[in-house]
Amino acid sequence: MATLIRYELKKILGNRPGMVACVLVLLMLVFANVLNLAMIQTRDIATGERIRGAAAVEATAELNASHAGTLDDARVAQDLATFDQAYDLWLADPNLNDLSTEDIIDEYGLEFWRNTLVVIQDPYFIQLDATMTTDARGTRADSLEEGSRISLQNSLDKGYMNAFAYSQAERDYWTDKAEGVDWPIEYGYVGGWSDLMDWTAFLGLAIVAACIAVSGSFASEYQMRTAAVILPTRHGKGRGPVAKAVAAFIFSTVYWWLCVAAICAVYLGAEGLQGAGLPFQVMDFQSPYPLTSSQAVVLLFLMGFVMQIGCTGFTMLLSSAMRSTMPAAVIPMAIVLVGLIVSIITPLAKAAALTPMSALNDSFCSMISYSIGPLVADLPTLAAILYALLAAVCIPLSASVFSKHQVS
Repeated sequence: MATLIRYELKKILGNRPGMVACVLVLLMLVFANVLNLAMIQTRDIATGERIRGAAAVEATAELNASHAGTLDDARVAQDLATFDQAYDLWLADPNLNDLSTEDIIDEYGLEFWRNTLVVIQDPYFIQLDATMTTDARGTRADSLEEGSRISLQNSLDKGYMNAFAYSQAERDYWTDKAEGVDWPIEYGYVGGWSDLMDWTAFLGLAIVAACIAVSGSFASEYQMRTAAVILPTRHGKGRGPVAKAVAAFIFSTVYWWLCVAAICAVYLGAEGLQGAGLPFQVMDFQSPYPLTSSQAVVLLFLMGFVMQIGCTGFTMLLSSAMRSTMPAAVIPMAIVLVGLIVSIITPLAKAAALTPMSALNDSFCSMISYSIGPLVADLPTLAAILYALLAAVCIPLSASVFSKHQVS
């Protein structure tokens, strides 16, 4: 059996279009993420000069680290006072809106720039103010926990995308999940983990590449008319199809984690592992998920892996049922890519969210849930279940379909 699996792996690796797609996607992931880091721009707090690349990453980390600590009521009140003071200083001079940052530094000095523009453009202060401000009148919550809870209830009242109302079971589900968050939270730098969350959606391209690579597992035998030779042999209808399915599973598994390792090496290598144990709320004060930053990223990778295997199984089933590798490769690719586009069409948004790129993009970042009576599942949970079922059904079924193929 091991020999057959190795032989089928060699055939997958010999699929030139598939290997070209896999290599290009891997290189693109590395290049795009390295380029993203290289293009980061900010200003040096000490000098006001524009910096980019590694220097900008370091400066951003230092700015975030300056806010590190427990966000208890006293700390939050102090930081809001700093933000309000900076905003009042800015509003006091209407001419500031017409000046560039360079002009502000030249005319008003570095200290004024640090006490105004740096503060009101700092993502930490912006997020803090947005969470603590509970209504259009500017009413502030008494604590960050209360602000987060009110934001959650406002989101539940509006419904997802202001179009999908939450059932009572869903409201209870999200409220109970939010109760698991430990307040007050500890704040700190999570740059590497935050960037991984932002870029994981592009791993959907790895799913596309893997589907192209395995699309010929069965269909190529029909195209090359070798099925008539293989199926009548001793293992042609038994171990042979199973070896193809196992080889596809092994290839997809290795390729997925290779792509994951590539983007992790880029971001965690450049920005470090800092913040792995900090709560996920550091990225979003309003998030109801009681997870750490690293746990959210790891769960997202695991969900993506399940989707990779599910899509591989679906591609294998198409390959076993079709006489050409083209549709076996194109159909899964269309589902993966078109789903992201369809997600902007409001009536189809929740269904489209279950397609790979959309699920990777929205999981843990949006309150998307599905309910049947009292049963409720959020997007990452339901996606993992559906794609696990898809793999469990399609992979063995593909081997069965091929083994029952009638040869002349």
